[in-house]
Amino acid sequence: MGAQTSAGTDCDPLTHNAHDQSVPARSEQDTPLPDSHQHRNRLIFSQRDQRAHQPSRDEEGRLVCRPPASRPPKITTELTVKAAQYRIWHSKAGGCAYLSQLELQAVLDRALRRAGLPMAFSQGFHPMPLMSFGRALPVGVESRAEWFALTLHKILPPQEIADRLNPLLPLGMEILRVEYVDKSHRTEQAIAEAFCLSLPTPEENRQMVRCFEDFAALPELNFTRDTQKGPRTANIRAMLRQWETVAHEQRENAIESVTFVADWSSGYLSPLLFVMAILQPLGMPDTLRPRLKLEKTAQIFADEKLYP
Repeated sequence: MGAQTSAGTDCDPLTHNAHDQSVPARSEQDTPLPDSHQHRNRLIFSQRDQRAHQPSRDEEGRLVCRPPASRPPKITTELTVKAAQYRIWHSKAGGCAYLSQLELQAVLDRALRRAGLPMAFSQGFHPMPLMSFGRALPVGVESRAEWFALTLHKILPPQEIADRLNPLLPLGMEILRVEYVDKSHRTEQAIAEAFCLSLPTPEENRQMVRCFEDFAALPELNFTRDTQKGPRTANIRAMLRQWETVAHEQRENAIESVTFVADWSSGYLSPLLFVMAILQPLGMPDTLRPRLKLEKTAQIFADEKLYP
């Protein structure tokens, strides 16, 4: 009888369910995890700064309303010595003609550092090499007369500077001349520049010559351009100092190019805009610009000499 009762109790589904509800079975999820796997708030990690949000205090516990004054980095006195200043002339052709002014500065800065030249540095919070540049050349215009001024804290022969820099410059750039300049005066800018202009075909070159003839015959021509300070209008006819044609060496009665001198003494205008204004009768700038070949050949300073 007792055996039947025991068997009946084990087989009774109601009794079995009640037993399951009172003592639930343990699963793997109920097993406590070790401390390394338990969730922790990242803010209580010891390596985090718990006081970054709190105000600064001085040694006596008073609130600091102003941060301590920052000081410029210390550089050796030797690097700030201005021993000599040079004007370095270089070419800018081929693929280098498409370098912007900022990209050109980065290229020269890397070459100067790799050459190990003793550059002088400015003082202050952000010391920089003492360098200055001429007028920025429009992207896509080649040049045989670009320059930058460099100050060294040791005097070196000009030829040694050229020999160190030339192997480190990209294809299309070459040091043409290195000369001493007076370090006590600001680097002088050119008052005029010489250019060579050509188009792909002889017929287009003849049309270009007619445009220069018509432009030179004008008493004046006002040109308006947009600047950061608003529209500016200037008489660009006065900027054309002289011009002449260059005959083709192999073709008779054919014109190869036009050379001209742009005078910037009364104001500066991008040489590319200046040329597009002269050649305006030939077509729209968007279609004409890719066909132009404009190259700077020389710069003219106050002494009226051609450089380099």
